[in-house]
Amino acid sequence: MTVCLLMLCISVQQVVQPPSACAVVLPIESDNPELAHKLTDALRVKWRRNAGIPGRGVHPAIVLSAVETDQLWPAAEPAGAATDPNAVANRLAPAAVDVAVWGTLAATDGTFCLHVRAAELRPRSAVVLDTTFRASGERAVALLADQLVAALVGRPTPKPAQTDTGPEPPAGELVNVNPGLEQGPGDRPLGWDRVDGLTTLWIQSPDGRERGRVLQMDTRILESQASEWWQRWRDGATAGDAPEPAYSRPPHYDSVGAGAGVHYTSDSYPVEPHRQYRISADVRASSRGRVGAPKVFVKGYGLVGSTNPVRQEVWRTYLACRNADNEWRHYWQRFRPTEDVRWLRIVLYAHWPADVYYWDNVRLTIEPQPPTSRPDHPSP
Repeated sequence: MTVCLLMLCISVQQVVQPPSACAVVLPIESDNPELAHKLTDALRVKWRRNAGIPGRGVHPAIVLSAVETDQLWPAAEPAGAATDPNAVANRLAPAAVDVAVWGTLAATDGTFCLHVRAAELRPRSAVVLDTTFRASGERAVALLADQLVAALVGRPTPKPAQTDTGPEPPAGELVNVNPGLEQGPGDRPLGWDRVDGLTTLWIQSPDGRERGRVLQMDTRILESQASEWWQRWRDGATAGDAPEPAYSRPPHYDSVGAGAGVHYTSDSYPVEPHRQYRISADVRASSRGRVGAPKVFVKGYGLVGSTNPVRQEVWRTYLACRNADNEWRHYWQRFRPTEDVRWLRIVLYAHWPADVYYWDNVRLTIEPQPPTSRPDHPSP
């Protein structure tokens, strides 16, 4: 009888559990297309990581990737806040999309304003969100994305844990290659991306040879110079071709640190399911009393989409490395990826304040599994 009741409860739970809803973020309209593109991508990633649909509570939401969205609504045709919800519903009807988000991004006196609308499209078009969010400063895009996703899912977006406190216990099996950044030819440390020679450099540690080679990031570079150089670098230019750095001047609002920041990535590594991991790093920030906030992101990737799956970021955490004393500090944190993560990649990131940052001994490890308990006298 007890077994039958248990099976009945499981069956009821399976019946009442809401199905996954299909959601889409349409290309946002703006006089600044580059910024609008960044915001659109940020919304897709944050919404995908924080499941929820307006009015339906928190449950799985399949947020279409940029590739899938472009097939339905090309990026060259942004959808402004004035776009009629019925027109959106009619255009997306063949794709069976449940919820769509679109809007207009504008800047007024240094403040970015995002007028956004969200509508349920099935069984009929119904606007569930029509409001304006505002943010300013170098993190405006991230702040706007946080505000909107919090409104969509009905709760603040969770923040990952900061660094673990106390002595670091022995680490388990090393996952990433060349954590000390000592090996590799030319401008590419083994297991990592190429350095660009302008904002990222692979150098001998400036405080002595005992540390060996480290990665240097410089976020003082003018963002205009960095953007132009990155395009040439992506097209095949090498670090040796990099121009002489053009530095911003105080208050550094035109620096790369006040804008996109500087990223540096590792190779991708397959995930072992149901395992706990650890990320650790040595970081030095020469911010002369100003608290720098470089981060070590660990991004998780999975296959998104049913017909033509594409590899997309579906999860992330980060190690916050607050540092203001121009000394090397060690940071570490444990984490457990979600079940849809199939690959992990490390992304080193520095932005504000505009200054010089150094990285070494960036290690991704699997936490040791606890020993399996066994009786002293096994049964015959």
